[in-house]
Amino acid sequence: TGPEADNLALAQARAETVREYLHRIWAIAPQRMRIEARNLPEAPSAPDTRPGRLENQRVEFVFSSPAAREQAMGALIAETDNRQALTVRLDLDPRAEIRSGEILIQGEDRVLTTLPVPETPARVYAVPLDTLGRQRLAGLGAVEAQLRIDDGSGRRHEAASDLCHIRTRTREVIHALDHPPFGTLRLEPKPVTVEEVTVVDSSPLLPHIYFDAGRSEIPERYSVFATPAEARAFDETTLSDAMEKYRHLLNIIGKRAAERPRSRLTLTGCTSDTGAEKGNLALSRRRAEAVRAYWTAVWGIDSARVRIDARGLPAAASSPDLPEGRAENQRVEITADDPAILDTVQSTRIEALSQTERIRIVPEIEEGLTLTRWRLAIYGDGERIEALDAEGPLEAAYVLSLKEVGLLTIGRYRSIAAELEGVDAHGRRLQVRDSSEVQLLRREERLARREGYRVVEKYALILFDFNRAEIGEHNRSVVARIGARLKERPGAVVRVIGHTDSIGSFDYNLELARKRARSAYDLLLSAGVPARDRISHEGKGPAEPLYDNRLPEGRAYNRTVAVILDYEEKP
Repeated sequence: TGPEADNLALAQARAETVREYLHRIWAIAPQRMRIEARNLPEAPSAPDTRPGRLENQRVEFVFSSPAAREQAMGALIAETDNRQALTVRLDLDPRAEIRSGEILIQGEDRVLTTLPVPETPARVYAVPLDTLGRQRLAGLGAVEAQLRIDDGSGRRHEAASDLCHIRTRTREVIHALDHPPFGTLRLEPKPVTVEEVTVVDSSPLLPHIYFDAGRSEIPERYSVFATPAEARAFDETTLSDAMEKYRHLLNIIGKRAAERPRSRLTLTGCTSDTGAEKGNLALSRRRAEAVRAYWTAVWGIDSARVRIDARGLPAAASSPDLPEGRAENQRVEITADDPAILDTVQSTRIEALSQTERIRIVPEIEEGLTLTRWRLAIYGDGERIEALDAEGPLEAAYVLSLKEVGLLTIGRYRSIAAELEGVDAHGRRLQVRDSSEVQLLRREERLARREGYRVVEKYALILFDFNRAEIGEHNRSVVARIGARLKERPGAVVRVIGHTDSIGSFDYNLELARKRARSAYDLLLSAGVPARDRISHEGKGPAEPLYDNRLPEGRAYNRTVAVILDYEEKP
């Protein structure tokens, strides 16, 4: 009104005056303070009265988060029992038909806030003290809640609560001339979406059993049964990923061979042909005999059906000059005259998947603030998942892999929270927090609603020989099977991903992975696969190993191309 009517330049100048003071005296960085100019405040006092006009001539502070507001102002006016909200409880006739209503919180005949009441009201409403205004509450003697309800016939019903008396106690507090440390924490993404997915996993068999140097006993990392009675309950379709299937390699082949009594197998024992293993064909033979003895004792395979060969290095040996290569050459190779014996192992299971591979946590603290010690923690519904304790400067961002935590673990939480606690050199404490909702898309719930659900089919090609990218004959049948499946699912999105082991330079392996992916991609296209625009290929090399590169079988399984089909199954 008057000279202030539509005077945004005056509003701007007032805000700039406050910002300049806070920067000059309290060293608050200007970039932390954004200025807006407006006429009347968003919640103005009565502009037709002199007291109202005086109240509207002001600069308002809006903080980036409730935590920041509480840190800057909350300590000035506090409820003595540390309660943060006023609670309103409704006692309504359950037979009442409510069309609309509202709850008014008022003090000294002035409405502080209004809450809408839906047709199905809650029994309890919590009104934050910050919403009511702590400064206003401190100046009142009492507040009350008034309920107004319109029923289905258009009649209004009203009720009021008892007075809630306010007792205000003033204490003089002398603060040090130093502002508390300020910061924020940002957790990404929002929300975290986890989806239950049907996974069809077709894993190839690696027909090699690796032995310890100079030894011929089957290593303990392989799963073996003590008696035929234990073996009778074995079911390969219950095994999960490729590595668990590999651990049961002897049992998978043993059971398949027992079910195909006309099939014959060959075991070729090999050595690293270095040190104590050099020229030691007797060791090669003992290794092969140990495998045959297990099949005979547990799976009842006639030893006459299993031929044994002994040699030094394998025909397709890994580099004997490297310790990793020597470990891979200490093996028994398994071949069979029936292709079904060494065919892929397929299993179906429910897994949790997410488009989000990692949670990103970004701390932002005021310029010039250094925390001498701090803790960054991740919580799921208040339960601590991970924590990092450190000293010194913070990184620009921190990343938590969802795969490491476990998506099934993440999926059982309603929310994920990140919290940073720290202390600076003056003993001042900083505590900031951010959270993200977790959305779990359950397969059963989708089926119940007659909605489609996601299916992921995984296929892997091995063995690529060490340092080679050509697809051998043993893999062409797998590629043909994938091609036939793509024709059945023309709407599927297909990813062809090449991998390598960790032997050699990173750049060389990355290029080798790309060549392997391209070979599989070209072979799929040559089979007349439809919807080429839905098929992509890439090489990841050793950057994201599928399996443990410290083990010979892990390196062998990493010399692969994964073909992943992703589609929606309609009920």
